[in-house]
Amino acid sequence: MSDSYYKKTPDELRRIMDTSPPDTPAYIKARDALLSRGEPLKAYVYQPYPRALYHWKFGTKTVQSEEEENVLLRDKGWVDSPAKVWKPKRLYHQTLKPDGHIFDSPEEETEGLNRGWVDSPAKFPIPAPVPQPRRLERLVQVVAIIGGLAAFVWTLIQIWNWASARP
Repeated sequence: MSDSYYKKTPDELRRIMDTSPPDTPAYIKARDALLSRGEPLKAYVYQPYPRALYHWKFGTKTVQSEEEENVLLRDKGWVDSPAKVWKPKRLYHQTLKPDGHIFDSPEEETEGLNRGWVDSPAKFPIPAPVPQPRRLERLVQVVAIIGGLAAFVWTLIQIWNWASARP
């Protein structure tokens, strides 16, 4: 075997292996040079563990086995990606807190969402408009009230006059 293959970097040897058919001398020499150094034939070797798990409150934890990972994933809040970690956000309630509130845990936030909290004041429910009576009907009501008051006042005046005219 020529010494030139032993002078090449592992990436160069892997590139030779990727571009040469497996039964060619170049492929065999590059493979033997990698194996003699104890290098893996592929640049990336998948290893499932150790693996990091993430929690919104407890941070990051490295697990060494599938059993340890399953125990943590059964607990609430542990996820396998930093993108899935719960992040607090401001929620709004039309009557309780229209300027917003930040909940302390995902459980509280979920409970708040179930009780009418929303993530934007624009999502507040719009109350149904109160129907306004027609103007003519309203005028009739006002005239009837004034007429009733006038009749009551006239009756009081008559009683006063009758009572004051008696000796």
